Amino acid sequence: MGISDDITMPRRIKPLIILIDTTLLSEDNTSLINNSIKSSIELLDENPDYEYRFNILIYSTESSWIYDKFVQVRINEWKDINRLDDDRINFYNVAMKLNEKLSRKFFDHHMIGQIGGYHAPIIILAVKENPSENFEKGIKLLKNNNWFKSSLRIVLNFGEHTEILYKFTNLDKNTFDGCHYNSNKLVINVNNILDLDKYIKMSILDIEKIFPQKYYSDDNFDQSYIDNSIDRSLNELKKKWNII
Repeated sequence: MGISDDITMPRRIKPLIILIDTTLLSEDNTSLINNSIKSSIELLDENPDYEYRFNILIYSTESSWIYDKFVQVRINEWKDINRLDDDRINFYNVAMKLNEKLSRKFFDHHMIGQIGGYHAPIIILAVKENPSENFEKGIKLLKNNNWFKSSLRIVLNFGEHTEILYKFTNLDKNTFDGCHYNSNKLVINVNNILDLDKYIKMSILDIEKIFPQKYYSDDNFDQSYIDNSIDRSLNELKKKWNII
């Protein structure tokens, strides 16, 4: 037996953050959305090089993390999300809590076990209402966070073409016809709750099949290559998830 046989190298952590605008939730669909998230999280593959740790932030006027730290996908006690009382959206509250979690200090202090470093976070935002309070201040805070800037971001838009879409992703507000993207950000307009269910699953399980990996943080990219690659990947994934 060699020395290397006794050594288990720590894996890198890939943080997954899901932000849920609770105005999406109703008596009819809360259970569906909970099941979409839970069933997808449980199916995240084990990987010899990294492991996922996730957390969920629900928000309206107030915001609340479902767990007090990033947790492993094989969590023993699952906590459901529920609608918050007020429909006014205070995005600065969201941004402050997200900014706090997106830091090496927080990761190092709250992750459990041996860690070999971190991958860029994955952030999925499911949104319906346009923020009404301190929106620009919250966006400015996040744009100064290097973890946020390097993150893979998907916005699932269940409402109108709201201001949060292009501010959160830095994409052109005039191009949101069905979806829009660049090398590490994607906005998808969702027409009905059944498609939202499928897009949530697709976003959690297949996000890294959408974006060309070599361009995640490369400023010298070929936009036409990215466009063709993402178009092709999205069409394949829509067929997989039976999204018309």
